[in-house]
Amino acid sequence: MPASAGGSEPEADRTVVITRVFDAPARLLFMAYSKPEHIMKWFGPKGWPVTLCEMDFRKGGRFRMAMTGPSGKQNTPFGGEYLEIVRNRKIVYDNAFETPGAEKMVVTVTFEEKDGKTKLTIRTLFGSVAMKNEHMGMGYEQGVNSGLDQLADVVAAMDADGAGRPVIASTFITLDGYMVGPDEDMSWVIAGFDPQLQADIAEFMSAKTDTFIFGRNTYEIFAAYWPTAVPYEAGDALQPAAGKEDPRIIRALNGSPKIVFSQTLAPPTWGNTRVVRDDLEEEIRRLKRLSGKAISIQGSASIVQALERADLIDEYLLYIHPVLLGRGKPLFASGVSRQDFERVDLKPYANGVVVLRYRRKAATADAPER
Repeated sequence: MPASAGGSEPEADRTVVITRVFDAPARLLFMAYSKPEHIMKWFGPKGWPVTLCEMDFRKGGRFRMAMTGPSGKQNTPFGGEYLEIVRNRKIVYDNAFETPGAEKMVVTVTFEEKDGKTKLTIRTLFGSVAMKNEHMGMGYEQGVNSGLDQLADVVAAMDADGAGRPVIASTFITLDGYMVGPDEDMSWVIAGFDPQLQADIAEFMSAKTDTFIFGRNTYEIFAAYWPTAVPYEAGDALQPAAGKEDPRIIRALNGSPKIVFSQTLAPPTWGNTRVVRDDLEEEIRRLKRLSGKAISIQGSASIVQALERADLIDEYLLYIHPVLLGRGKPLFASGVSRQDFERVDLKPYANGVVVLRYRRKAATADAPER
């Protein structure tokens, strides 16, 4: 039957809906759908593993897969195009076998999280009633459910492996959203610095964090200053960036692991530094799986923005200064899908700075999409 044959047939007659509730957050299920190394562990019925998996996971990107049965023979490849992707909420794609005249199905997968559990719904719209009946006769529903059984095991292993210690974007920011001004200007931070603010930053960096993330520019600024900074002495006036600093910050930055994402940075001389040349997202996921305290991004607008787009920032710790700059490096950039946060802390200081701390909320089914 040609692909257009279902056009006059009601969608309800061509649709199959399968649901399953998983004891896992939506982001893990979404990840299991979006990475080939995960897909190959669960997609399809048990005993028919995915042995070919090519994915360009983005709207307009394509995928191609094939399964191998118990006989050891690989079946006809199938594939299609990703039509819509809303991170942690929805994936829509079309799919057809690579045979002449094959009809397409359109599959919509939604993730609805509540109280740590996620309802996954798979809505398959077949090209025609005949196509639906043919697939149902071949065990389509049983095959999907068998795959979901395997998916439950995969996400349980991912969760046990460590969904992660939190990634925190910790940054000074102006009222109009800039992290630094033109020519890396930070004078608006140093002017009138508050002693209690300094003490709170020192506490966060020394007691709550054990790994620091940098882009090249921020790293080079830090590396030129902190290795030679000396601790305050009794009676010293608070003078940030003048060579004397809180000893807790000095110990934290010089003694903790520092990861720099850069393709151009020369071999570093600052101790405990490791340079990562590529694969930012995978490295952050790997770091999250390790035991330890929080991972703190220090400034580094390009890194923050890349991780915003990848939905890998768990918290924002924003030191909001009462100043407008008009231009500079912004904290937020375009291309970010909706992410919901809840405020977990708010503290004002005598110098007019307000600290806001926001933590990522779970995805909800009724949130509007972008």
